Amino acid sequence: MKKNIRYVLVFLGASGISPNPAPTVLRNKYGDCKDHVALMMALLRAKGIASEQVLISMGNMYRLPARPVLLFNHVMLYLPEFGLYTDPTAPSSAFGVLPIGSYDKPVLHISETGGRLARTPPMKLEDPTTTSRTAMTVGTDGFRDRASV
Repeated sequence: MKKNIRYVLVFLGASGISPNPAPTVLRNKYGDCKDHVALMMALLRAKGIASEQVLISMGNMYRLPARPVLLFNHVMLYLPEFGLYTDPTAPSSAFGVLPIGSYDKPVLHISETGGRLARTPPMKLEDPTTTSRTAMTVGTDGFRDRASV
């Protein structure tokens, strides 16, 4: 799903608050985090796998503030059966591997039974890693050699 559904932030009408229906996201092949979560939840449900929406702040907030404020700006998933968090919008993270800024953070789980506060797990040394490599040829003028592209 991460490779076939592009992450696009769209604020038209109610889409800033409500996800688009899973068939719409599948047909359009793009959506924001709520749309990705809605589609992935539908796919998991079709396989009999329960999941919960998880609200998280993608900024530098690692503790909840003393006063209530609007702090959650992203949604991902939790699979209770596996004790696993996953972010369907993170194309370079494998299933169950969170983006770097998502570890050890306060989250709000939303499910049919209500909401509950929790924390994402801290990153461990033995956790899977992601490696990216870039190869580029620089021309004699200091710019990218267009012939090598």
